Amino acid sequence: MAKKSKPVSPSRMNDSGYARDQLRQLMRTISTKAEDVLYKRQLEEDPFLTENYYNQEGLIQPPYGFAKLYQIYEESDVLQGCVDAMQQNVDGFGYGLQFLGDDVKEKDKPEAKTEHQKLENFFDYANEEQSWMTIRKQMREDYEVLGQGALEVVRNLSGAIQLVYYLPMKHLRQAKLDLKPQTVTIAIPRNGKIDYIKVKKYFRRFCQISSSGKKLRWFKSFGDPRPMNALTGVYSVAPRGAAASEVIFVKHAMGGSTYGFPRWIGAIMDAMGRTSASFVNYDLFNSQGIPPMAVMVSNGVLTDDSVKELEAIIRGLRGVEEWNRVMLLESNPQSLGMEDKGSARIELKNLTEYRKEDMMFDTYLTNTERHLRHTFRLPPLYVGATETYTLATSKVSQVIAEEQVFIPERETFDEFINATIVQRELDCKLWKYHTKGPRIVGAEEVSKSVEVFTKSGAFSVNHSIGMANEAFGLTMSKYNAPWADYPLPLVIKLLEAGLSVQGMEDVAKAPPTPKPIAPAPQKLITQKSLPYYVPEKIIRSDFFSDEEKVLYKKLLMVQDALERADVETGEEL
Repeated sequence: MAKKSKPVSPSRMNDSGYARDQLRQLMRTISTKAEDVLYKRQLEEDPFLTENYYNQEGLIQPPYGFAKLYQIYEESDVLQGCVDAMQQNVDGFGYGLQFLGDDVKEKDKPEAKTEHQKLENFFDYANEEQSWMTIRKQMREDYEVLGQGALEVVRNLSGAIQLVYYLPMKHLRQAKLDLKPQTVTIAIPRNGKIDYIKVKKYFRRFCQISSSGKKLRWFKSFGDPRPMNALTGVYSVAPRGAAASEVIFVKHAMGGSTYGFPRWIGAIMDAMGRTSASFVNYDLFNSQGIPPMAVMVSNGVLTDDSVKELEAIIRGLRGVEEWNRVMLLESNPQSLGMEDKGSARIELKNLTEYRKEDMMFDTYLTNTERHLRHTFRLPPLYVGATETYTLATSKVSQVIAEEQVFIPERETFDEFINATIVQRELDCKLWKYHTKGPRIVGAEEVSKSVEVFTKSGAFSVNHSIGMANEAFGLTMSKYNAPWADYPLPLVIKLLEAGLSVQGMEDVAKAPPTPKPIAPAPQKLITQKSLPYYVPEKIIRSDFFSDEEKVLYKKLLMVQDALERADVETGEEL
């Protein structure tokens, strides 16, 4: 028969050990709270690792977990701002096509126009829903967060590139390099022409896992000529609908590693520490930190009922709406002798002077923001880290960021696209792909430049319209006529001289010769009576014919006669 436990007495005034245990248990209960689901959310496990696919399929495990890197990125305000700045300023301004031949004699030839149309169609419609710029921005996020990114290339039955899609790198892994190289033909410019050279290359496979973590889909490297089964990863002729597509893989290389490293990996502790510090500040409002007042009881203990009541009160005092709570502390009774039983004393202590008036870790948060931003080499203006700046400082920040960060990133990507997509795949030799950047100069600088270039004869009418559209966000149409591509000063001089300009025959017709007005006999006007004569540079010039010079003299005489008539009659012309 089990021994019954002794009932607890309602009062334990003389059992100080029991009271201390009760208070310790109370404080442990109050200090323990359920973890915040958002802040301490379940970390997504690597499905390749849980299913042992790394060993079974011969895949290479990344040095850093992709799921963990993305979790840090999702919880970091600074990282999100830096990645967004890289997306917009590197890939967000569109693209352009630069003609490589003689733009005067060859740009309008059918071959050049055909290549231009082919490239425009490819980059404007990468797939059925997105343009090349859109999928580049999506890949840029993976590149900045994980250190690598991927695009899926789909070919038609003839082997030409048909569609390009963004491929999420988070669920993609690399296999080991093939043991045997493959002989492929590459196109490379040499001696002013394109040479086709055979080289040996080592390829690798790529494996993508489904959202359920149970299905695998295989891809081959971009340019691998061998057919592959996307369901098994075996190099063989696949059944209909199971042919493996190709992967364009780019990485932020470091030390020749198989996988890339994100540029902010050196500040990963700052990113995680910043998130933790922000949560501590948030939790300060919920936990209230240091209470405003302490009730200190000395030389006495609490009864069981008082302990339960205290626990209920403290449990209900958590949260922002109960900021001013009261903390109750208890001390053991102290006796100086057998006859001295001591005396209980209650003391109220003000603790408001120890409270934090502002958020904690303020300096630490400022330093971590600066450290993370430095890994991207971005000025504060690009992530909103400064609120006071002048036009001069903003211009300098933009120029430095373009020269040191954004332009090198664009040129690196453009170099790969031109060597592989434009030249090798699309077989376009007359055009070059380039990623556009922002317009750094302002409207005032553009206006001055257009004026100077126009006077010097560098700009045509269509050039000026194009500059105005780009500088001021206009949509003015260009003239579809040969004269609109001539230097503007030349067009003006030809029109002033009454000479024919191709495309402006109707406008350039010389005005009819006016009939001279015979002067009245009593007011015969002679050449000497004119207040001015025909300028000597016009009379001696070979540019005007003799008829034009006589006509010009007669027009001056008519003009003078009309002016004299106005003075005499007092009427306005």
